[in-house]
Amino acid sequence: MIAMSSVLSGQRRMAAANLPPAVAGAVLGEARAAFTAGMNVAGLTAAAVLAVVVVIVAVLFRHVPPYGAAQAPETAQEEPERVSVG
Repeated sequence: MIAMSSVLSGQRRMAAANLPPAVAGAVLGEARAAFTAGMNVAGLTAAAVLAVVVVIVAVLFRHVPPYGAAQAPETAQEEPERVSVG
């Protein structure tokens, strides 16, 4: 991601180099603001999806007992019969 970011940053600077300085500064500022706004939307969307998944998982697994919970033995284990020989 860092390599891609630096490539795009370099491309923006090269594109802005052909513009007058006042316009280039404005274009770079707007590009940075648009990128930041897009990342904010992506982050908030991911957080919302994660919250929905957490609620769904909690509802689906609420009947499952916790791992290692004490359980009453259903049947007593019987000792094997001893057979006497002879």
